Amino acid sequence: MDIPNSKLLFLVVSAVLLNGDTGQGQVVANELLDPPEPTYVLRRLNLIRETITISGFSAGSSMATQFHIAHSNLFRGVALFSQAFYRCGPNSLIEFGIRCSKMGYGFLPYKVEAGIRDAKFYEKIGLIDPLTSLKNQKVFIWIGNVDEYVPTDTAIKNKVFYEEFVSKPQENIKLTVANASHLFPTENFGSGCRENAESTYYLGNCSYSGAAQALTFLLPNELKITETFSDEGFDPNRLKIFNQSEFYKGSENISKIGMGTRGYIYIPKVCEDPQILCHLHFNFHGCNEWP
Repeated sequence: MDIPNSKLLFLVVSAVLLNGDTGQGQVVANELLDPPEPTYVLRRLNLIRETITISGFSAGSSMATQFHIAHSNLFRGVALFSQAFYRCGPNSLIEFGIRCSKMGYGFLPYKVEAGIRDAKFYEKIGLIDPLTSLKNQKVFIWIGNVDEYVPTDTAIKNKVFYEEFVSKPQENIKLTVANASHLFPTENFGSGCRENAESTYYLGNCSYSGAAQALTFLLPNELKITETFSDEGFDPNRLKIFNQSEFYKGSENISKIGMGTRGYIYIPKVCEDPQILCHLHFNFHGCNEWP
């Protein structure tokens, strides 16, 4: 679907750094170290319902694939960075650490077939959207081959999982194994690509924009990612903080269920024009990216 006059609205669920590629990454990073209290109130915007996408890094990637499979009717595609496959080690964090990460890899590794069976069972009992919703979606997978936490072949099995449900996987699934550590790749911000990236919020300077590459793959006909900020430039003042507890029952503190209270949303100025339709993208951050 090619819709003229469309732009990208980038919604970040919980705290995550957008990307350093605009040259403003450090500015945003410094502001997130001591973020103000949420004041922005989400409102209705003109969105293209058919092009909503989702992504995540590390633990956020687990959240993204869980959300994607549970609510696949909502989405056009998913991008998964530096994490294991759907439902890997589902019973506890300890099980995940032993069976799905390098902490205990080699000892009873979790099988991707179990995740596939889980998805089919959840569909059968009506807990998730029909898996046929995934048929024409796109899946972007990225993993570093010197990742300190996630075994490369465990992340690659994301491809095996989605091949069960996505048609024409050779066209609709893109897998990249990069010469990188555990990080989200940027074009020019963060630690070196093979270095430990914890000090830069797990953003790594890989001369490769993971955000641009993923979004361009997920929305090849609709989105010209290089034009998203070119008309007006990236403006840190347009990065707003909202209270995620609004979406929890009775507006109780959402931290009760392990979610951060702050969500971040970036709305390009052009998306405030009622004549403009915008794409919506959700992103889930990883561990230790919360200020």
